[in-house]
Amino acid sequence: MSPKTTGQPASETVAPPARTLVLLCEGLAELGNGLDLDGIKQSLKNTPELRVEVVPDLCDRPTALAETTAEADDRAVVGLCSSNRSGGEFDYHARQAGLDPFGVATVNLGGLCARAHARDLATNKATVLLAAAVSRARAFPGSGPEHVKPRLGWSDGRVSRRALFTLPPITYQPVASVRANRCISKAGCDLCTVVCPRGALSVVGGKLNVDKSACDACGLCVTECPRDAVELPAASLREFEVELEALLTAPGLPKLERRAILCVCDRNVQVLEELAKQRLPYAAGWLPLRVPCTGMVSAGWILQSLALGASAVAVMACGGECAFEQRERTAATAAYCHDLLDLLGISGDRLRVLDPSSVTDLADVLNRPFGDDVVSDSPVPERACLREPTATASALMHLAEAGSGSVALRSDRSPLGVVRIDAQGCTACEACVRACPTDALACEKEGDGLAITFDPNLCTGCSLCARSCSEDVIQVEHVTDLEALSNGRTELYRDTQVRCEKCGVAFAPASMVRRVEQLLNDGGGSSPAIRRCPACRGIAIGASLEGRVQSKHQKEE
Repeated sequence: MSPKTTGQPASETVAPPARTLVLLCEGLAELGNGLDLDGIKQSLKNTPELRVEVVPDLCDRPTALAETTAEADDRAVVGLCSSNRSGGEFDYHARQAGLDPFGVATVNLGGLCARAHARDLATNKATVLLAAAVSRARAFPGSGPEHVKPRLGWSDGRVSRRALFTLPPITYQPVASVRANRCISKAGCDLCTVVCPRGALSVVGGKLNVDKSACDACGLCVTECPRDAVELPAASLREFEVELEALLTAPGLPKLERRAILCVCDRNVQVLEELAKQRLPYAAGWLPLRVPCTGMVSAGWILQSLALGASAVAVMACGGECAFEQRERTAATAAYCHDLLDLLGISGDRLRVLDPSSVTDLADVLNRPFGDDVVSDSPVPERACLREPTATASALMHLAEAGSGSVALRSDRSPLGVVRIDAQGCTACEACVRACPTDALACEKEGDGLAITFDPNLCTGCSLCARSCSEDVIQVEHVTDLEALSNGRTELYRDTQVRCEKCGVAFAPASMVRRVEQLLNDGGGSSPAIRRCPACRGIAIGASLEGRVQSKHQKEE
């Protein structure tokens, strides 16, 4: 029997691109060093199903979104002059225009481009950021009532001067929801509940429940779920995948000197605008990847970014108190990646942890040269896949230089793991196989033989297999082991199947039968039908019961 499959597609079904509207504030042409808006339109003109419009006074006139949207438009991207402009108002007017507001992406082209870099570099960077935002918006699957909770007032707390003279509307905040057909909470998985900083997730009766009132949309559950079962509007792994690909590898976009990924949470993104306000220059190649919380950023994200060609990756830690209390998690992930890159012979400066508390120090770190590391001569991976551990393993092998096959790094933040089984106590009950969310463990049967196999390229080190083992013979190491990854799927345990002494069908592993016989003997009992299949055993037990009943009746007579 071959290993089972999770149902997660290896590749996405190709669908026509969503018709997307891009609106650019006309003020961007004169703000700071200015943007070449005609050049941006020219660069994006060959993007299928994309319409780009320059709108006067767009930042102070969110109603322009509803006025410009056509019936054919499915998604919208809005280029603004500052992060101080209310994204919440654009969400509101998107709903008025019939668009899903969570599918509307706002991009701060003023603070990130026009005021931060020379005109040509700013224009090139703005084009890349817009293309990435379009990719992300198109990957947005849509939202429903289960994905939102209502609130009074603008969703981000910022409003335009005009909006101050109107009644605050009812807006909607995204919350996590669960795809029941993918969730394996019935099998004992509770990984998302453990990581949730608000206690919004709980498993009751084998079902995962979401407390909408407690959820603050940090996204940690999205990253932690090994089955991609948690949905969060505008923060799905698929959306981050396509955005990351566009930022680093999208063809036909203007070239920057070098491209690097800067992971920053929604609460800290304005710090980058502060650099521009204080006229502190930094390399234009730093491309922001906005996430609800940097605790979402796993080691797998960092490794895949580097493998896709990023000159460097930076993660902006929270200054002061983190709203979601993830400072230690972020620091531990960065420490693991630093140690791993060092073992691989790659400069640790390829990964930088940023402190937003001092914009001067921040600018100094962002201005450090990227270095000239040659990561690998092998082809760059074609795409990111943040939902599949095999993509992380492939990225790691791509980063590994020749002769690095013996690298093994143990860390709680390792995105990969290794499973070991004590053959002396295993009964091949397959509980571990059923509990494994990624199919790293499999039971393969052929003839009278049976084998439990393991593929470290699929293992996330979640330890659900160890928790499910009634014999307590499974150990899970949180380790990144290049040699194990190179070996691929290996055999952990082998046994033979016992055939029914009555009908001859193979019905159980020999070790399990022996274990049951031992338990019966230790308890002072016995069962002559133990080596029969369940069907034949039922017949034998039924016949035995019938005989006892007849014997009892005879005695009574």
